[in-house]
Amino acid sequence: MKMNLRNVETYDIGLDIGTASVGWSVTDENGEPLHFKGKPTLGSRLFDSASTAAEARVKRGQRRRYIRRRWRLNLLQGLFAEEMEKVDPDFFVRLNQSRLFPEDRVEGHRDYSWPLFNNVDFNEVDYYKKFPTIYHLRKWLMETDEKADIRLIYLAFHNIVKTRGNFLRQGERITSEDTDMARVVKDFCETLESWCDANDFILKSRPGKKAIIEALEKVNVSRSERQSIIAQVLGFDKGEEKWSKEISKAIVGLQADMAFIFSVEGETQKFALSNEEKVDEFEQQHCPDESVPLFESMLSVYSAFMLSGILSMAPGKSISCNKVEEYVRYGKDLKLLKDLVKEYKPENYKEFFEGNLYPDKSGYDVSKAQGYTKYNLVRGGTSYDDLRKAIEDLFKDTDALSSHEYQEIDRRLKEGDFLRRLKTTDNGSIPYQLH
Repeated sequence: MKMNLRNVETYDIGLDIGTASVGWSVTDENGEPLHFKGKPTLGSRLFDSASTAAEARVKRGQRRRYIRRRWRLNLLQGLFAEEMEKVDPDFFVRLNQSRLFPEDRVEGHRDYSWPLFNNVDFNEVDYYKKFPTIYHLRKWLMETDEKADIRLIYLAFHNIVKTRGNFLRQGERITSEDTDMARVVKDFCETLESWCDANDFILKSRPGKKAIIEALEKVNVSRSERQSIIAQVLGFDKGEEKWSKEISKAIVGLQADMAFIFSVEGETQKFALSNEEKVDEFEQQHCPDESVPLFESMLSVYSAFMLSGILSMAPGKSISCNKVEEYVRYGKDLKLLKDLVKEYKPENYKEFFEGNLYPDKSGYDVSKAQGYTKYNLVRGGTSYDDLRKAIEDLFKDTDALSSHEYQEIDRRLKEGDFLRRLKTTDNGSIPYQLH
């Protein structure tokens, strides 16, 4: 018999509240649905899920970093102000307005040609010929016996203060001769064992420190191959292989599922440790307190791994020397690729390396950029993976595939060090001590 809601004195209301719906029902004391106007008193309402605050948190973190960076640079300018006034009183004004169009600049500071150097005997063209990158300037200042222009000294300090390096190993003495990979891996293995004990993981064997170090220091090996080797020696038992896989992916710089590793519910947490915003957000807001030591230890191993690669260009020498050598290698890589395209795909050379200009020839038409042209754009460019795919597609089904030059390019593309830019997220692995 259908009971009408109007005729019942006592009834129960049930709600099922989800992120994108609400289900409801009205029943009698026996749990049977009631009726109202001939229809059962139950139903649901659907609506769009609420968006998370993740995007807002990332932007907040970025703003904080920009504010701190601006504070550091303002402090640096204050320290140089008195001496700079004697040489070039408008230097900081020009520098701070360098991103503005002439009509947007402060009155009385609009008619200069170059934001940095406007001397008759030394202008910006001369500067960039002598110092193609900031690392060339830093290296020159370390090695020269000349009395350097204070503006050059400021620019070097500006770069150091702006980038500054990470603080993962505060208080330690770190030099370019000894980045102490062995100690970092030892600490990681000990932290992993402690974390496993606390989380009821039974390791079938202790993590293989020596094998991990060898995998990280091997040359001519892709990150995926390193990850596979490390996953096998972390010591996790059968049924727990995914922890080995995700942890090993993280420490070699591949995208890893942090939510799975640390049993974090809610938002997806898949990212590489090179993503500073994600790393900061995860450590501060998602990583369980008891797992922070392991997360920081993984970050230290990744940092040491990336740093060893950066310092391999000029072993035992400064960051600046290594970056200058990296710049030289980039030039050689570009010439190698251009020669290969000229030999095997000459009809594609122009579109791959030069691209289409705007009608007034003011610059590359970004919407039509392809290949290396698109990769080389300062803004609106393509990713490293897209460049690799573009090169593979360019030489597909050509005789170039069997050439030694292409095979070398292909190997290094997979390792991630062919035509690798000087300014990448890899630089986040450089500790402040080496600047």
